[in-house]
Amino acid sequence: MCAGITLFLANIGRHNAFYDASIVSGRLVSTIIFNIYHKMLRLSQFTVKSAEIGKITNLLSNDISSIELKTPVFFAAIIFPVGIIGVLVMLVTRFGPVGLIALGVTALVFPFQAYVASSNGERIQNVNIYKDERIKVTTEII
Repeated sequence: MCAGITLFLANIGRHNAFYDASIVSGRLVSTIIFNIYHKMLRLSQFTVKSAEIGKITNLLSNDISSIELKTPVFFAAIIFPVGIIGVLVMLVTRFGPVGLIALGVTALVFPFQAYVASSNGERIQNVNIYKDERIKVTTEII
């Protein structure tokens, strides 16, 4: 019965969390875009011509789209410690000390996940170098 209630609450909370995350990310993105355009309207023509506005806009659009994609993951990361404690309590009360094996498996997998995240970060930095070169060539062509 406890597991059923927990699953029911998880489904309700998950739905609302993703709904709220999309609202928060939409508001955040629209605020950032508004501030960028407001700042760009105050620039002089000389500044616009000397600065690579196309490059800046392209980089910002990539960053803004990543904000929209990563906001639900951010909220899930905030809630994760509470969830793992709740799961551990349920496992220990249901299976006894054997339920702590889940904590051990999580502790064993964490270094692998950290390694994958680190190598992914390096690859993203390498990709950004090529994106910068592409933007530079496109700006020269225009």
